[in-house]
Amino acid sequence: MDMTKVFACALTTLCISSTYAAVAPDEAAQLGKTLTLFGAEQHGNADGSIPAYDGGLPTSTAPAGFVKDTGKWVNPYAEEKPLYSITAANMAQYADKLTEATKA
Repeated sequence: MDMTKVFACALTTLCISSTYAAVAPDEAAQLGKTLTLFGAEQHGNADGSIPAYDGGLPTSTAPAGFVKDTGKWVNPYAEEKPLYSITAANMAQYADKLTEATKA
């Protein structure tokens, strides 16, 4: 194998592996305010099909029905019902909810 190609590949690998994503300080300041601690937007969407983030699961209190030391957590979403169910048969009706890749 040509040493020039080996060197070029090694140099490219070094350059790529040393790059990393960085966030601007003003964006980082929004974490926990308008952004979740993971960097997602806290507000839901306009039609309500994606609810606003409210902090996630409680860490200080156990939900009703929780039995300590069982290793099982109670489903916190048991009362939630799906807004709609999209299948191949009705995907045209929900086309505005699907990405182009999903429609393909």
